[in-house]
Amino acid sequence: MLILLLILNLILSFFLVIYIFKVNKKMGYYLGDQLGEVNLKSYHRRSDQFKKEGNDLLARMVLKNAFIHQPANRSVFTEYIDYVLEKIDSSSEQEQQRSYLAEAFEALFTFSEYAELNDFNLIEDYQEKLEGIREELGREGQEEIRARNQKLLKQLQELVEKLEEVDGESEIREILEEATRIEERLEFEFFTADDNKCYKDLQKSFERLAVSKGENLNQNNYQQYNQEVVTRINNIFTEVSNHEKDYKKGKKDIIELVKDDLATVNTEYLTSEALTYFNHVYNYIFTLISDEKKFELTKVMTTTRKDLVG
Repeated sequence: MLILLLILNLILSFFLVIYIFKVNKKMGYYLGDQLGEVNLKSYHRRSDQFKKEGNDLLARMVLKNAFIHQPANRSVFTEYIDYVLEKIDSSSEQEQQRSYLAEAFEALFTFSEYAELNDFNLIEDYQEKLEGIREELGREGQEEIRARNQKLLKQLQELVEKLEEVDGESEIREILEEATRIEERLEFEFFTADDNKCYKDLQKSFERLAVSKGENLNQNNYQQYNQEVVTRINNIFTEVSNHEKDYKKGKKDIIELVKDDLATVNTEYLTSEALTYFNHVYNYIFTLISDEKKFELTKVMTTTRKDLVG
């Protein structure tokens, strides 16, 4: 009998626990709903306050926070996304407009996940509205890029004109480097037919000027090199002719004399006149020295690294 009473008490206790749990659960839902209403009123009050103060950032943050806590609430969603759309209309900067648009799309996608069936028409309306704004911003963005491209092409044209006037190597290099930096900023996919033609003409101009300026620089460098080589050769000739007997008998080292100033001469850069003088002095020295020194001289002249001009 005692055992039966214990079992009965356990059964009653079990059902009592279940009952209390259900009551608490219902009370929790009720309290949650009540708190949600209170919080939403608080959100509205604070967002209105920030709007009156002109603090759009905090007003938007409050509305966004309300939407995060109530993502399925139709009125919260519409108030939040409409405010974001207002910011798109009032902003004059495209980057800021695109940021607002991304925020609006994010809100729409979130609401779509929690929405009821009767909210689908509302979702479609906002989807269409946002797509229209995106297309409009895209058109404005392309016009802005084309304007920037044309400005850069104008700068390249100015550099072409500047390049035509200069002759110094450092100035030419600076202009060409600046042209390269400008060219890297061009967005070719947005070129118009006129932009494309202008760019090709500029490329040809830069190529023509770079080649001609380079040839002039090389010619000047070669001319200067020839003058230096003739001076070096003449100094060697003077030294040998003044001490001809000493070099002939080996008292003075001919290899030491020619290894830096004659053996390094790069005959590819020499004019016919300078080359003739080079050969004359070399042959004079070659016929003067002993057979042993002839071998050493030939070895030095063929193995020494030659001058580079440019």
